Amino acid sequence: MMKKITRIAALLAATAFLLAGFPACSDEGDDGDPTLEKIEIGIADDAKIEYNIDEAFDKRGITVTAKYSDGSTKNVTAEATVEATYEDAPFTTAEAGTYDVILTAKYGEKTSAPVTCKITVKNSETNPGGDEDDPNTPSDATLDSIEIAIAATLKTEYTVGEEFDKTGITVTAKYSNDTTKDVTAKATIAAKSGDADFSTATAGTYEVTFTATYEGKTATATRTITVKVNGTTYAWNFQATGLKDILSYSPSTDEATSGKDKLDAEGTYESTPAGLTLVLPKGAAFNKVDTGMSASNASGIGASTGAIEPHESADITVKVRGPFTAVMLCGSNSSTAKDDRYAYIKVNGEEVAAPGKANTSLALGEALSYTYTGTDEVTVAFGVSANYIRIYDIKITTENGDGEGKTAGEIKSKAEFVTTTDNTTANDEATLGLVGTNATSSDPAVATAEIKDGKVVITSVSASKATITVTDGTEGHEATIEVTVKPNGAITLGTITKYVDPNAVVEQGTWTVTPGSTAPVIDGDGGLTVTFDGTYDKSFKFGSNDNKLTITTPKLAAGKPIAIAVTGKTGSSSNAVEFAITEKNNATAAAGNVAEEKITFPSDGTEATGTFIYTVTEQGAVSFTFKRANKKTTKVTKLEITVGDAPVATTAD
Repeated sequence: MMKKITRIAALLAATAFLLAGFPACSDEGDDGDPTLEKIEIGIADDAKIEYNIDEAFDKRGITVTAKYSDGSTKNVTAEATVEATYEDAPFTTAEAGTYDVILTAKYGEKTSAPVTCKITVKNSETNPGGDEDDPNTPSDATLDSIEIAIAATLKTEYTVGEEFDKTGITVTAKYSNDTTKDVTAKATIAAKSGDADFSTATAGTYEVTFTATYEGKTATATRTITVKVNGTTYAWNFQATGLKDILSYSPSTDEATSGKDKLDAEGTYESTPAGLTLVLPKGAAFNKVDTGMSASNASGIGASTGAIEPHESADITVKVRGPFTAVMLCGSNSSTAKDDRYAYIKVNGEEVAAPGKANTSLALGEALSYTYTGTDEVTVAFGVSANYIRIYDIKITTENGDGEGKTAGEIKSKAEFVTTTDNTTANDEATLGLVGTNATSSDPAVATAEIKDGKVVITSVSASKATITVTDGTEGHEATIEVTVKPNGAITLGTITKYVDPNAVVEQGTWTVTPGSTAPVIDGDGGLTVTFDGTYDKSFKFGSNDNKLTITTPKLAAGKPIAIAVTGKTGSSSNAVEFAITEKNNATAAAGNVAEEKITFPSDGTEATGTFIYTVTEQGAVSFTFKRANKKTTKVTKLEITVGDAPVATTAD
C-alpha cells in the first residue's frame, strides 16, 4: 500500500510542478556564473509516509533540486529547508489519522511549489508487526506463514479485453507471537492459467491460480474465471403502454377478424437499450394488445405482466447481425394442449425453434431460444401458429457489442426543424441568428437537410449522429444543429449554435451557465463563452487553488451594468469556502457588489448565492476569472449573468 500511495504522491508532485508553471529565465550574474532560477521538491519511493503516534517526522526520501539559468541542476537537499504543514499549521503526529500534508522547500531566496503527500499516523499498540520498513511489527516476532483469501465479491466474469481486477483478494501474515497483519498492499500477487499469466484477451473458461508472495513466504488459491465476447442485450416487453403509445389500432371489419384490433400501418417498437427495432406487419389482427396477466419464467429471463395475443399467424421481425441469441417468452391462453397451438422463431424465413405442443402452461410460460452463430445480417421473425398464443417478452443478445447489433438502414422518417417555444417551423434570426439560404449535413449517410418554405427540413437516412450547418451566403455566417437519428428513423435535435455577429454591440442580454458532463452548458443569448480547468461533477468542482473559471462576454456597450449571480456550496461539510473574482477585464465594480469581490459558501454545506455587480468600462468584450479563495473544495452549480438590467444584489451567508 505504501508504494501505491507513494506513486500517487509522486504523481501529485509532478502535477503540482506543471500547474505551478516555469518563470522566465533570469539574466546571468555579473561574473557570468549561472543564477538560481527555481527549486523543485520531489518524493522518492522510500519516503516515510506511515508513523506511530508522536513519532518524529522523518524527511528521508524528500529531495530538493536547484535549477539554474544555464540548464544545470544540483541536489541541494542537505542545504534546503523543508516545511510540512497541514491545514495551514505545522504537521505533527500527535493524533492517529490520514493527512494530506503540504511539503514546501526553501533554498537561497527561492521557494518550491507546494507538493501534497498523504501520510498515515497509527496507534502502534493496535497493529502487529515492525521491522525497519514497518515500525508497527514487534521486533521479537518472526514471520511464520502467509494466507491468501478470496472473497465472494472477486470478479470472475469478464468480457474480452476488460481490465483484470484483483479486488477481493487479501493476504494475511502470521507471526511467531500469534499476531496477524494484513499485508495485501505489500504482497506480490500473480495470476496464472496453466504456465501462462492469466489474460482476458481471449474468450474462454479458465482455472486461475493466484499465488501470493511476501517476505519469502507463498500461498495459493484457485478460482474459475470466464471471459466472454462483448455483447449487448436488446429487450422488448409488451406492456400496454409499450405498444399503444406508438401503434395505431382499429377494430377490424373483416368477417374473419371482426371485433379484433387490427394494425392500420406497419408499426415499429424500439428496444431497450435502443438499437434494434421490431417491425409489426400492417394488417395483423390481435385478440388483445395487453392481456393483463403474468407469465413467470423458469429459464431466467424474467417475469412479465402484459402481452400481445395475435389472432393469426403474423411474424414480428427484426434485422440483426450475428452472432446472437434470440429468446421469446410466451404462453398459451389455455391450459389444454392443442396440435395447432405453438410459437416459433424463424431466421430468414426458416423455422429454427418451436416448442411444439409443450407450450401450454401459463404458470411457467415457455422460454423459446435460438442461437445464430453466423456473421451475416439476417431477418429474425417471432410468431405464433393460427391459434392463440400470448407473447410476453423478446430479447436478443448480440456477441459483438453496440456497433454490430443494429438494424439495417431502412429509415423512412422525415422531420421538420421546429423551435421549442411556439412549436412552429423556423428559419429565422430568433432561432438561428440568421435566415438561412442553404443547409448541408456533415454526414449525408445519416441525415440530409434543405431550406424549404421558410423551414429547415431534415430527412433521416440511417441511425447515427450528424451536424446540420445553415448559412446565408455570406462568408463566416453559419449556424449549426446537432442531429441524432434513431434506428426507427425518428430525429432528435440536440444543441443549436446560433450565428453571432462579432461586430454587434450587446445592449441587453441574459445567460444561465450550468456544468455539463465535459463542458459548460450555456442557455440564453449568443456570444458568451465559459472555460473551466477543474472537474465536472454535477458542478464546477474546484479542487485546487489553480483551478479557475473564466467568463467572456460578447462586445458590450460602455456603461452597461453586469450582474453575475453565483450559486454554489462548499465541497466539505466542515469548512466554509470563499469564492472570488481574481481577474477582470474592461469592468469596474459597481454599487451593491459583494464585499471584497468575494462570497462565502457556509460550512454546513448548504447552497448559497452571491451577486457580483460591475459596469462596462468601454465598448468591447468583458471577461471575469473566478477562483476559490482558500484551500477547500468548492462546487459552483450555476451562474446567472445579466447585462443591461438593473441588478438586485444577493449575498451568500
